[in-house]
Amino acid sequence: ADPVKINYDLRTNILPAILDQYKEKTGAAFAVNWEGEQAQTIESMISMFTGFGIALLGMYVLLTLEFRSYIQPVIIMAIIPFGWLGAVMGHAILGLELSLFSFFGLIALTGVVVNDSIVLVDFINHRIRDGKPLQESLVEAGRRRFRAIMLTSMTTVAGLFPMLLETSLQAQVLIPMSVSLIFGLMTGTFLILFLVPVFYSLYGSLLDWLGIPLDQSPFDEVDSSVHYPPTGPAKPEVAIT
Repeated sequence: ADPVKINYDLRTNILPAILDQYKEKTGAAFAVNWEGEQAQTIESMISMFTGFGIALLGMYVLLTLEFRSYIQPVIIMAIIPFGWLGAVMGHAILGLELSLFSFFGLIALTGVVVNDSIVLVDFINHRIRDGKPLQESLVEAGRRRFRAIMLTSMTTVAGLFPMLLETSLQAQVLIPMSVSLIFGLMTGTFLILFLVPVFYSLYGSLLDWLGIPLDQSPFDEVDSSVHYPPTGPAKPEVAIT
C-alpha cells in the first residue's frame, strides 16, 4: 500500500465524514493535528524549499557578477523548470510517486543543468567579443560546445543508471532521486542546446531594439559614464630643443 495515497484518502474522504458526523451528533467541532513522520516530512519540505530559494538568489548574484549582466543569469537559470519537467515526466513513465528524495534529486539537478547553460552562454559571449555576428555565434556555440555539454550530462546519467536498476529493498528510497536526475538531465540537456540560443537571440534582439551594443554590459555603461579627475601633482612639461 502506498502511504501517500492512504494519507490523501484519509485527509479528503474519511476524516471529513467523521468530523461531520461528530458535529451533527454533539454540535461541537474539533481539529486534527498531523504529527509523526508526516509532520516531519512537511517540515523538511518547507525547510528544503526555503534553502533552495536562498540558493537560487545566491546563484543569480554570482552569475550577475561573473557575466556582468542582469539578464544573462536569467537566460542561464530559465532552463531549470524544463529540467524539472523532464524529472516529473520520468516519475510518470515509471509509475513512481513524487517523494522527499525526488525533490532532493530535483535540487541536485538544478546545479548540473545550470552548469551546462553556463558553458554555452560563456562561449557565445566570447565569440561576440571577438567580433562575430550574433547568429553565427549562436550556431558555432551549439556546434562547438555540443560535445562538452553531452559529456557532462551523459557521464552523470551513466553513473546513476545502475541505481535505477537496483532491486534491493534498501535502494528503493533512492530510486526517486536517481529518476529525477536521469530524466531531468536527459530532457534538460536536449533543451539547453535549443532553448539557450533562442533565449540569447531574444536577448540580443531586445538590446538591439534599445540601441545597446550586445558586447556592452550595464556595468561597462556605468563605468564609461563616470570620469574621475586626475590625482596627484601635474607633471611639468619639459621642452627639448
